[in-house]
Amino acid sequence: MNNNIRLSILKKRHLALIFASIAIIMAIWGSWYYVQEKEKIKLASESTISAIATLKSDRIEVWFKDELLDAQLIAGHAFLIETFNKYLETGSEIEKRNTSLLLSQIKAEHGYHELFITSSGGDIIASGRNMQAELSATELKTVEQAITTGKSVSTGLFRTLLNGRESSLISYISPIEINGSIQYFALVCRMDPYLTLYPLVESWPVSSQTAESFLFSVEKDSVLYLNNLKHLTNTALKLKMPISQTNLPASKAARGYRGIVSGIDYRDVDVVAYTGKINGTPWYIVSKIDESEVYAEMPLVMMRVAALVLIGILFTGIAVGLVYNLRQMSIYKELYQKEKEIWQHQEKFKVTIDSLGDGVILTDTKAKIQYMNSLAETLTGWKLREARGRSLSEVYEVRNEETGQKENNILEKVMKHGIVKELANHTLLISKSGKEIPVVDTGAPVHDSDGSILGIVITFHDETEKRLQQRLIKESEERLRSSLENLIEGCQIIGYDFTYLYLNKAAIKSSRKPKEELLGNTMMACYPGIEGSEMFSTLKKCLEQRVSADLENVFTYPDGEVRDFRLRFEPVPDGIFILSEDITESKIARDFILKFKMGIELSADVVFLTDKNGVITYVNPAFERIFGYSKQEAIGKTPGLIKSGQLSNKDYAKIWDTLLEEKPEYREIINKTKDGKLLYFEVSINPIINDTNEVIGYLAIERDITARKLAEKAQSQLTAIIEATPDFIGTADLDGKAIYINNAVRKELGIEPDEDISNFRITDFHPEWASNLILNEGVAAAVQNGSWHGETALILRDGIEIPLSQIIIAHKSAEGEVEYFSTIGRDISERKKFEAELIEKTTILTAFFDNTLTLIALLDNDFNFISVNQAYAAADEKEVDFFVGKNHFELYPSDAAGIFEEVVNSKTAYHAVEKPFVYANNPERGITYWDWSLVPLLKGNGEVDSLIFTLLNVTDRVKAKAELVESERFLNSIFNSVNDAIFTISMPDRVIRSANKAVSDLFGYNIDEVVGKPSRIFYPEEKTYIEYGQHLSAAI
Repeated sequence: MNNNIRLSILKKRHLALIFASIAIIMAIWGSWYYVQEKEKIKLASESTISAIATLKSDRIEVWFKDELLDAQLIAGHAFLIETFNKYLETGSEIEKRNTSLLLSQIKAEHGYHELFITSSGGDIIASGRNMQAELSATELKTVEQAITTGKSVSTGLFRTLLNGRESSLISYISPIEINGSIQYFALVCRMDPYLTLYPLVESWPVSSQTAESFLFSVEKDSVLYLNNLKHLTNTALKLKMPISQTNLPASKAARGYRGIVSGIDYRDVDVVAYTGKINGTPWYIVSKIDESEVYAEMPLVMMRVAALVLIGILFTGIAVGLVYNLRQMSIYKELYQKEKEIWQHQEKFKVTIDSLGDGVILTDTKAKIQYMNSLAETLTGWKLREARGRSLSEVYEVRNEETGQKENNILEKVMKHGIVKELANHTLLISKSGKEIPVVDTGAPVHDSDGSILGIVITFHDETEKRLQQRLIKESEERLRSSLENLIEGCQIIGYDFTYLYLNKAAIKSSRKPKEELLGNTMMACYPGIEGSEMFSTLKKCLEQRVSADLENVFTYPDGEVRDFRLRFEPVPDGIFILSEDITESKIARDFILKFKMGIELSADVVFLTDKNGVITYVNPAFERIFGYSKQEAIGKTPGLIKSGQLSNKDYAKIWDTLLEEKPEYREIINKTKDGKLLYFEVSINPIINDTNEVIGYLAIERDITARKLAEKAQSQLTAIIEATPDFIGTADLDGKAIYINNAVRKELGIEPDEDISNFRITDFHPEWASNLILNEGVAAAVQNGSWHGETALILRDGIEIPLSQIIIAHKSAEGEVEYFSTIGRDISERKKFEAELIEKTTILTAFFDNTLTLIALLDNDFNFISVNQAYAAADEKEVDFFVGKNHFELYPSDAAGIFEEVVNSKTAYHAVEKPFVYANNPERGITYWDWSLVPLLKGNGEVDSLIFTLLNVTDRVKAKAELVESERFLNSIFNSVNDAIFTISMPDRVIRSANKAVSDLFGYNIDEVVGKPSRIFYPEEKTYIEYGQHLSAAI
């Protein structure tokens, strides 16, 4: 039967069918194998690109956040703030150099390209290198953002001109808190990305001809490449590609794709790329490699597969053709298949082992080298063909790094213990060239299928980079610890059980306890009762909730001394880190400055500062209140802003000369307010001299003495009035002897102006009955009550009596003793006539009260209405009786209540001009404007009895003013637009006061050049000037 089958197989038709079937199967297998190999290569390449890009993204994210945090920490560093604040307060060159030196040290330590402190306006105040640099527009905008948000921010990558050439930079900017405010200054940390960021982005850890990474950002409808590209030069921050180019990997990233993508790069070349967004930054990353490089091995794979398929088909054909020797061919075929499988396994093993990041050495049980991967060849310096068959100790020569002793028992350790990690501590590999390489190695036995040991395998990797990183980390930790230990702020770490784990020198010093008493002990043991303090409660909360906190703490030492500390609580793995700063002195200084500033701000006297050129840099509220100029209007101007013109230029020059001699200037002067009012001032101007004896500005203090001047004027006027009054006025001493009599008395009694009156007694001027009344009643009542009022008479030399209404006043000292008497007598012969007139006038006043358009109200001192006139009631569309007994501010709520209270308290009248008012019960009337006055009426004891409240509706006047201003603006426009030359002059000096544009066009002068000059400059010839004068005279 078997023979029949074998005979049937031998038929050509069957043989051809078998051959064809096997050939097809092998071709299909070849195609499948090729696809699988291609997919493996693609996945391996994608995995490599993804790992590299993810690592770069993570490192850039950490770097970006670290730099933001560094900028914030440096900006908040107490020593920097203290040094810079001293410079701001003193302005001295020493403090400026100290600030610059500190910035230079920080710049060098952090590797910054430049370090600035700028104002909110972008002016560089201090620099770690030079003050000539300027901030770019990007940095100026970011400074404003940092100060507005109060956070550390980055400019991102930007290009700017630096030293005459265009450069790429990145800056980190953080606001600086000065005296509790972050509104004015910022720290700018400028970095060169070519030294920091770009090397990290552009490096590629494995050899490649086309692989590269780059950063980009999205700008509207384009992507902007942020670093130089591998295949194009000078592209950083210059090259842009449209997002609409959808096959571009960067375009896909911008449109939300993440991970592995295929596309066409900026060279129009097919690539495999990884795209991602870098967290915490405005950047995207793309890592890519050309597809041609990814699949560079595929032609070789195809050739290998084709060869295998052809060989298989060939052997199949031979096998079929030589079927007569089926047994022998079967044996050969089986051997060939086994050999091929072994070869394939060896190839896969070799590729796998070579792709490892460790060196691999395989030995037999006699420690003879059988195999080494490519990395092992590189590290040992031995090629496999040289090393095969040599002893392990000869090729893999290692020794102890510390003792120098060679390690020769590797085989024995592995054979005895099995898998051994770190065969020797601190191992150095001695390469063939003698180079010493620190390595970490692992050994394991190799078993066959029955468990017998066939040899050992050793894996090892280069520790050089790792040790370098460890050394750098250790050095960084040592620097950090040294910095922490020597900080002027106290640093403590408190454990979860409130145990002191760490204290730096400043913390130990401020605790006033030995370090040994604190470390290892709890806070409760070191400071009994601390559990009840706010500081302890805050610490406990931060420990439990793992949150940060700030606290200002007042601590009382056992000796009774009280100190203020600013505490910052930050969670750390071991517990809570506490940063403490002693702010006692700064708080005292801050309180003093605040009180001093408050004194100036609350001063009733005008205070303003100027720089050394006389430009105003500060004005207090009294300046604004008295002169009517706001701070914004005054600052930046000279004191000429309030110049009245009453003082000559010669006097102003004398004042300036005195100040230039660094002497103070005191004088009385007349200044002018914004609304043109002239006021008298006592002025004190003092130069401000710094610690280098240099004048840096001037302090002016001006006291308004207008009231005193007016009082002096009033006194003079009063004296004139007393002398001119027809009333009889005189003073006498305690004995009744005349001290003074006015002109009316002298005239009536016939006493000459220069006649001595010291021999007269006051009673000599009165008839006997009046003298008795004065002596017996008037003087006694005046002594007792302060004054007496009665009717007496004056007797003339011809015996005629003039009836008087007389007042006698006793003038007393502070101790209550009478010093002298004064008397005022008025001829009351016409009293009845005057009384009649008074009644008439009272009637007129009553009629005026009832019929005037002025709104009049009488209020008690609680602001309740006593009465109002008809105009007041009509203005609010009410009846007169409606107001009686009601409270003014219940009817008209407003912020004027404080003014009313002040009038009652000060017993001084208040006048308001053109104040806006809206009727709450009739808002459709719109805004109305009022002049109003509040005048206190005093009782005999000087207390306020009631208030007269008068109002006048000036809405039409205000509107007329506005219309007048608009008309004036219109006329000025016409004045400057007409073609005729027009100028105005003052007479008789013919000085030019104004001129229009046509004057400038006609005569060739700027308007500023002619105003204030004599008009003769327009008439240089004598004849024309005389004719001009004649025309003026004729016009007058």
